[in-house]
Amino acid sequence: MTVHSPKVPLDDPERALARDEAMEARFVDLVESNGELMLLYHESITAGWEQDEVTLGITNLLAGRSTIELKRIEDNEATNA
Repeated sequence: MTVHSPKVPLDDPERALARDEAMEARFVDLVESNGELMLLYHESITAGWEQDEVTLGITNLLAGRSTIELKRIEDNEATNA
């Protein structure tokens, strides 16, 4: 998977959503293969995203993944209770 280049200008209100969508597939690929998330950072910068927005994007993706994992753990605990 590759990180797609920005298609909207920096001041576009949809830029953050576009960023997360551009990075998501590569993020999932790296997480599921125990890859280095710094690869995602460098690939995103190379694709044309700004450093600050890449950092925020990775943070958003990690938060989303953490929420999913927490829900899975809670569901397992409720099932085993």
